[in-house]
Amino acid sequence: MAVESDLLSRVRAVAALLDDTALAALSNKGLVRRARKDVEQRPPEVVGEHEGRVRVAVEEWTVDVAERPAGSHCSCPANGLCRHILVALIHLGTAFSPHAEATRTPCGAEILAVGDEELRRWAGSALVKRALAESGGAPRTREEVRLSVGHALDEMVAMGLCRLSSASQARLKTLATSAPISSASP
Repeated sequence: MAVESDLLSRVRAVAALLDDTALAALSNKGLVRRARKDVEQRPPEVVGEHEGRVRVAVEEWTVDVAERPAGSHCSCPANGLCRHILVALIHLGTAFSPHAEATRTPCGAEILAVGDEELRRWAGSALVKRALAESGGAPRTREEVRLSVGHALDEMVAMGLCRLSSASQARLKTLATSAPISSASP
């Protein structure tokens, strides 16, 4: 097998991260279901690279898949993320090799450095809005996390530490996942 290009590897890695929920946020659930069936019935073919995108033949259409899924294009007459783009993303994601991932270096600091505007350009505004809506009132900054932990501990002490309510347990889980990852002391 030929050596895979760096661009193709990156696009495959991004596509592998997109589950049905993420794909539906970029399009809709029905289109994702149909695209999944199409991948099984008529698998697309990676034909090369074009202008910084991976070119995939899907049926009679040409799809240019970008690292940022919202920046992908299809030659069909549909606007936005069409079924063909979804087929290409699903195909590229399922063809991703986890062995290549094992050789990569950790990228936590790089991910934390991504700003809101860059995230919107990469994922698209619709997906970012949905993610923010689903995260509810989760604390965003280190100071918000500290304040929320303080309030949770005050409530736990007031209720008595021998009993952990389900609400307190849920708050602590949210705080644990909201806490900024840092090796530096406060």
